[in-house]
Amino acid sequence: MKSILQGVLAAGLMLASVGAAGAASPEGNWKSAGGESAYDVTLCKDGRHLCVQLAWLSNEPINDNSRPYLGSYIVTNARPTRANEWKGTVNYLGDKLGGTIRLVNDNQIELTGCKFVFCKSFMLNRQQ
Repeated sequence: MKSILQGVLAAGLMLASVGAAGAASPEGNWKSAGGESAYDVTLCKDGRHLCVQLAWLSNEPINDNSRPYLGSYIVTNARPTRANEWKGTVNYLGDKLGGTIRLVNDNQIELTGCKFVFCKSFMLNRQQ
């Protein structure tokens, strides 16, 4: 269950990063580095903001804690802050966290989520 929740946090953080014109696009299907969850990242609002939806969970049993997140938007309308970076709010177990998404390269996104001074980062890999 912990890895599912970490994946949900990672997805939300990924949305925080949308690039400038001409930069690589974060749109597509992404999977957590450990393979426990997958996310659909799309452009939303004015076509510059990012939205992230939890699309899939691995073999961990889907239970009452994870079920509400499957198929839901973890991040919506993350705004671009600079080239290849977005900031937004991540919905994580009922908490609202500040998140940053940074497109590292065409195939990797780093998501960082913070609550107060406590932060955690996750990597997502583009699914081929």
